[in-house]
Amino acid sequence: MKKTAIALLLCMILCLSLCTGCVIRDPSYNDLDTLIFYANFKADSDADYGEKCALYQGRIYYQSAEQVEQGVYSMRLDGSDVRLEFEAEDIRALAVKSDGFYYSGFSDIGTNDNGAFRRFCLYKRDSAQSEPVDLLSQASGHENLKNDNVWDFYIAENGILYYRTTAVDYFYGRLNLRIGALSDKMLLSVPDYQFLLEDLHAFSGTSLRPELVLYEKDGQYIIVAKSSQDSETVVQLTTWFDVSLFDSSVGRTVLPIDVVFMMPYGQIYDTTNDRWILRLSDSSMLIAAEGALLRYDRTTGEGREICSFPTSDRMYATYDTGTDILLLTKTFRSMKWFPRNFRRLFHLPTQKSETLYRADPDNGERMTLLGIGQDEAFLYVDSSIAATASGKTISVYDIGTDSPVLVRTVELEHEIVDDANKVDSAAGWLFLYRFNDETQRDELLEKVYIG
Repeated sequence: MKKTAIALLLCMILCLSLCTGCVIRDPSYNDLDTLIFYANFKADSDADYGEKCALYQGRIYYQSAEQVEQGVYSMRLDGSDVRLEFEAEDIRALAVKSDGFYYSGFSDIGTNDNGAFRRFCLYKRDSAQSEPVDLLSQASGHENLKNDNVWDFYIAENGILYYRTTAVDYFYGRLNLRIGALSDKMLLSVPDYQFLLEDLHAFSGTSLRPELVLYEKDGQYIIVAKSSQDSETVVQLTTWFDVSLFDSSVGRTVLPIDVVFMMPYGQIYDTTNDRWILRLSDSSMLIAAEGALLRYDRTTGEGREICSFPTSDRMYATYDTGTDILLLTKTFRSMKWFPRNFRRLFHLPTQKSETLYRADPDNGERMTLLGIGQDEAFLYVDSSIAATASGKTISVYDIGTDSPVLVRTVELEHEIVDDANKVDSAAGWLFLYRFNDETQRDELLEKVYIG
């Protein structure tokens, strides 16, 4: 009886909190710049888009201030002929196309339920000399757009521009990602997508959430948390924390799950929801989740795990080599009460290590390629090489076989793995950035060729 009374009291307190708006809020939730060390793992390092750099027609475009002014610079593939293209205070995503420059650029300081945050808008310049245009604010349907702090975007071959914005979770206050689409100067609403699938029991035989909800637009696929098919005004789709985009025309995930928005500890039931499509056919889908590789049979509606990780591990990035799948995981210490508070008392890090695996996409069998420690991080992977960082040293490994070989090391002038740092890559170059508390922007520390 006493336990029942306590449970009822807790329920009443929770309900009262929800009704009065007394929910968890924390200004630190708005910190996307010094939250965690971040490396952008691209499906194609020669892509014309990225977070901080992109490759286009034999030149690499990247954020820098090496000729005093902060902005987007370009250089040849050998690092020569550096020139300023246009000034920009800070960028979070960049694409260089035949019709101009697209970028998520710093706009102003906004406010949300957590307090102040750095707000980024989606801009386009027809040329380096033209003035930027805010694409979303000028689009038809923009009045239905909320929390338009643009994180990144992708421009499909059919011209549709998909963008992701950061939004505050209504209860926890944490930031998650929402995705929308812009086509012919109009923001698409839910009815503009094809509602392909709502299987509430797709993965009921696994340890993950059972449902699978899928939308599609002209060959681009989005996994979401729940159906919004009856909404005429919703212009963004969302899942629990992070939402991704798979483009069937290129056969890969083009907006992947982003480690910045993942919980900074191991798997628990409510945080193993983020999923992204790795491969898609008429008969099946290969899906990555934070704790497993999943296969869904589109004919029978049966979903199953083909590869799973212990609850201490979280998968945060993948790379499809065309034959097998490379998996990157983080391993965390226990989140139980005693070890969690022991860590706090002695200032021990939550993360223990990172591991790179090679997995068979058919049967899920995996083998360990590389493991690194808690003060190290992976910077880059593709089908042939992997790069890791420790202190000021970059180690480059040949992973073309089952026994990786260290082929070279590169020494930098700065510590690489730091919560205020981030890395992006293009055409064999790595660009190391650090958030400057005084200028309140990311600034280029070093650029280095790793091959």
